[in-house]
Amino acid sequence: MTIKNKICKLNISIKNEFSFGDPKNKQYDVILNPDNYDSEDYVKAFIFDVDFYGHIKKIALVVFATEPEGNIAVLKNDVLTLLQNERFLRIDLSEGYIIEEKSFEILGSVFETREFENDYIVYGEIEIARFDKLFNKLWSFSGKDIFVSNSDKKAFEISDNRIKLYDFEGNYYEIDFDGKVLVS
Repeated sequence: MTIKNKICKLNISIKNEFSFGDPKNKQYDVILNPDNYDSEDYVKAFIFDVDFYGHIKKIALVVFATEPEGNIAVLKNDVLTLLQNERFLRIDLSEGYIIEEKSFEILGSVFETREFENDYIVYGEIEIARFDKLFNKLWSFSGKDIFVSNSDKKAFEISDNRIKLYDFEGNYYEIDFDGKVLVS
């Protein structure tokens, strides 16, 4: 996944087998390990190759091996907001440290986050939720079944003025950005 803006270009890759004692870890400018995992834990790493258009920084973020890998990152200036299963992390890419982390409750796994205005829309297995810029949950919506399509239809889609959803049973929903049901 590559994200870019006027300040930097960020390439995110996954290292599925991260080993703390590996001499190759010297390639990273910073290794972030917010949960203090050790060599006994089942972990992987998100690798952030940050190009500040001339200056390259390489950061590894150690996470539990089952963390989501999809569209989970939002880049604003040199700050990366990253969605994990039940936590948001804000990382200062210039300095290589975690600015903020905030846990939240959501039913089921999370698949994706999207920036909307100054907020975040989170696509989860059981809930669609909107969080403000301070990561407070503003609303959530659940359907009759999980938001995973068993057909060629997209389970989650954001259009100009609504969120379109299909659940596993094929039920279709449309909600607005205030979480109100438009079509059910």
